[in-house]
Amino acid sequence: MDQAAMTSTDERRKHNRHYGKGLVLIWEGQTYPILNVSPGGLCLRDWPCTVAVGSIVEVKLANEQTPLRQIAASCRIVAIKGNLTHAAFTLVTMPLLTFLMAHIASILGVTPYYFDDGPSSV
Repeated sequence: MDQAAMTSTDERRKHNRHYGKGLVLIWEGQTYPILNVSPGGLCLRDWPCTVAVGSIVEVKLANEQTPLRQIAASCRIVAIKGNLTHAAFTLVTMPLLTFLMAHIASILGVTPYYFDDGPSSV
C-alpha cells in the first residue's frame, strides 16, 4: 500500500502533538485546560466558544503554575468535532514558540538546546 493510501484525507497536522497537562487557554477572562498542543496548534475539550470553523480568535496561553505569565496567540478554528475544538496558530511568534518549547521539553524530560547556555569558556 502506498503512502497516499495510508494518509487520511482530513489529516491537517504537520507537527507532533504533546500532552497539554498544565497548560490553559485564557479566553474572555476564563481558563480552559488544553488537551494537547504542538508548535502548530492545540486542542481543547468542552470549550464553549461558539465561533464558526475558519474564524480567528485572540487568546492567551499560560501554565497553571505561572498563570500571570501569559502568551498572546491568534488561532484559527480548524475543526469542531463533538466536544473537541481544534485550532491552528495563525502566527507563531518567538515568545509563543519559546513557551511551547519549554512545555514540550518538560513533557519529554529534556532541556531544549535553545535554553542551554552551552559550554562555558572558563
